[in-house]
Amino acid sequence: MCQKCVRAAKKSKAKFGKINFLAHYVDEKQFASIPMFEKKVDNLAVEARLHLIRKAKTKKRYSRKSD
Repeated sequence: MCQKCVRAAKKSKAKFGKINFLAHYVDEKQFASIPMFEKKVDNLAVEARLHLIRKAKTKKRYSRKSD
């Protein structure tokens, strides 16, 4: 998933709560699949949200202490 797809997913007409719920569900359940919606933009929105969730999880946190 690239940032271009994340920007394109903003045009989705699906509710953010539904997109967020499905993205968290797919992230939590290892073998869950993304449900296919009628519109491609809605599918991109779920994938983009999933990408942002995983990106936030793997982000390195800054610490002053260099242990």
